[in-house]
Amino acid sequence: MAAGTGRGRGMRACLRGVAAAAAVILLAGCAPLVEGSSVMRRSKAHELHANKTRLHRTLLQDYNRVMPPPGMTAVAVQLLLYSIVEVSTARQTIKLQGWWRHYWDDERLSWDADEWGVDTLIFSKSDIWMPDNVIYELISSEDAGEIAFT
Repeated sequence: MAAGTGRGRGMRACLRGVAAAAAVILLAGCAPLVEGSSVMRRSKAHELHANKTRLHRTLLQDYNRVMPPPGMTAVAVQLLLYSIVEVSTARQTIKLQGWWRHYWDDERLSWDADEWGVDTLIFSKSDIWMPDNVIYELISSEDAGEIAFT
């Protein structure tokens, strides 16, 4: 995940597994609770949550998930192979476990991190445009993804 954002830069989207997305949410959610008084921590945590909620609403207000980002959209794909589960010579198949990640920039989902006090947002993939990447000759897959923007 890219660190930080700047005005006018597109957000880098990353499709990742639930465990990784949960870790990002957990770490981001706990960061404000490390130092200071409990009242201050709660206040900052509530403020951050409110900012994320307003920003999420603002970004998706006029967003059309059917339309791709303007201009040419470069999509990078990464496969992180976790394990080879099964190789069947009789069926001529191989079963793999891993993460299939997509990265792309979408200028429509950009914001000023300093203005909002938010550097990461997580969207459901049903809310945003997704590239049409297909693995040919795929027998089946399990979908366990979340979208994180930074």
